Amino acid sequence: MAVAAEVHKKLIDAAVEAGVRRFAPSEWASKSGSEITHYKYKDTVREYLEEINSNKKPGIFTDYFGHPHSTTKHFPTFYAWADFQNRRAIVAGDGDAPITLTTVRDMSRLVAQALEYPGEWPTVGGMQGTQTTVSGLIALGEKLRGTKDIYLNIRNGWSPFFWISLLTQY
Repeated sequence: MAVAAEVHKKLIDAAVEAGVRRFAPSEWASKSGSEITHYKYKDTVREYLEEINSNKKPGIFTDYFGHPHSTTKHFPTFYAWADFQNRRAIVAGDGDAPITLTTVRDMSRLVAQALEYPGEWPTVGGMQGTQTTVSGLIALGEKLRGTKDIYLNIRNGWSPFFWISLLTQY
């Protein structure tokens, strides 16, 4: 993870050195400090960006929930904790945890508009997608698929299902 943080810092430094007026970090899916293992490097990148006044938190891309089907041309997906293709979900706790959902298309449009914006960017800015709960997303999936999803409450980090290991690979 340290390598990923250093690569991102070099990219930021190169952008600043090249005179880039606006820099949108690769901050997606979850906020920094989320304690998700494969996002740990984002904490270091976040601290670095805070030094130069950047802060973006769009939420989780809904496009992941379409896996294995692609919803956009240049955005690969992978199995997420809600797998609507196979009608299953991993729910920690009671499912009342809030989540924010954003599409890749909406993010792309916002970035394009922000880059073209002639005024000064605010110190803290960004976008926020649709807010719901984990249970709300699962209920939508059940409505669209016409069946109940399988709930799995994770306790002590253990799961009897093989596909949970797919989440830890990214």
